Amino acid sequence: MDFLEELEKLKKEDIPFNQHVADKFIFVYKAKFGDGAESFYEEQSNLFSAIVTESDALKKCSGFSLYNAFLLLAIDGVSLEKNYTTQCYLESRGVKIGKDKKGDDIWEKRAALKISGYGELLMRKRSGHVKDINNPVIVYDCDSFAYGEKDGKVFVNYTKTFPRKEGAKIIAGYVKITRPDDSIDYKVMDIEDVKRLMTYSEKNNKKWDDRARKYVNGDANPLYGKEKDGSGIDSGFFAAKIIKHAFKTFPRLNVGDGAVMQADDDETPIEEVKEVVPFGERIKIEGTKVEEEDGPF
Repeated sequence: MDFLEELEKLKKEDIPFNQHVADKFIFVYKAKFGDGAESFYEEQSNLFSAIVTESDALKKCSGFSLYNAFLLLAIDGVSLEKNYTTQCYLESRGVKIGKDKKGDDIWEKRAALKISGYGELLMRKRSGHVKDINNPVIVYDCDSFAYGEKDGKVFVNYTKTFPRKEGAKIIAGYVKITRPDDSIDYKVMDIEDVKRLMTYSEKNNKKWDDRARKYVNGDANPLYGKEKDGSGIDSGFFAAKIIKHAFKTFPRLNVGDGAVMQADDDETPIEEVKEVVPFGERIKIEGTKVEEEDGPF
């Protein structure tokens, strides 16, 4: 029995504890980050197993996709630990993998690793793209806020109203970036940017209307909220969007097949993927040379 067959026979929540999986996880983490691989494996394997145990949707995913999602934790160096700055999540997705003899689409349930805005912050710091970056600040209509440009430099003046009044609406958000040369930059998103992204999300979620015999816009990602002016956007989701906006001129992060940035999620849905290439033939760890033994990723 080969490893892929073995994976599909394991209980989904037990995949991280398979010896081959454990060895691969530790090997990959050491190759990229060095010390601490064993303790990181112990922490993440237990978190991963607990999440799968509690999720019927994840249990329906292929064993290979769960294995892949688990290894991505080692490749990207992000944690499933749940807190205010959670770095990543697991989710189940329907992926179109081909067509049957009748020409109908064939779908498979696959696990994916979604990297939050805070996970991206961590990865950007590690990559050397930035020296430091503050957590995004969400601005409400009761706060004092102004931004602009002076002497060729962007400035932000912000004062938070405390206590914040009930029913306050989001109007903007920003993040402060310290570049490797110690220069300071601010990236700002306002409510007009949010409305533009909502429209994009509606178009991206288009669906077929039998009566009209054409595709029509669907609903925007629920995290944009119910307010048509965009002010009901989820603050955590907005923070991820601010981070994406801040880094849009930076080099793209290589997060690995099967991982998606939270900020990109409603703009680049996973609908169809090509055949996954075996681990030993594909893995590329940026900035690190890795000698891989034979075996699937």
